[in-house]
Amino acid sequence: GGLVELEFIAQFLQLLHAPLIPEIRSTNTFQALSNLRDHKILSPADAQVLLTAWQLYSRLTQILRLCLEGEFDPLTSLPGLNRAVAQAAQMPDIGATQALLAEHQAAVAQLFDKIIGPPVF
Repeated sequence: GGLVELEFIAQFLQLLHAPLIPEIRSTNTFQALSNLRDHKILSPADAQVLLTAWQLYSRLTQILRLCLEGEFDPLTSLPGLNRAVAQAAQMPDIGATQALLAEHQAAVAQLFDKIIGPPVF
């Protein structure tokens, strides 16, 4: 339910529907999702989930790319970085940020399964 799945949804729906509705195409994921919503390919509720998650993922990715080389571990990170990450997520602390991120990841994963289909093993 992360950024890769979210972008895959946008790309999949564009590939599926662009032959008949070329206006939905965009290389910008946020704009693509907005276009898919505006052309009623995504419901307003589903689009809102994806757009909100994309905004959160983008803010967190930006701050972490600026501040880190490698993976982010809030348990070993400096308190200032944890505060910056929480601020980027518009949350009061890193614990609330982790909970918000998990909530968005679960929602995106659910939409991925709804739109693309669950993984087949």
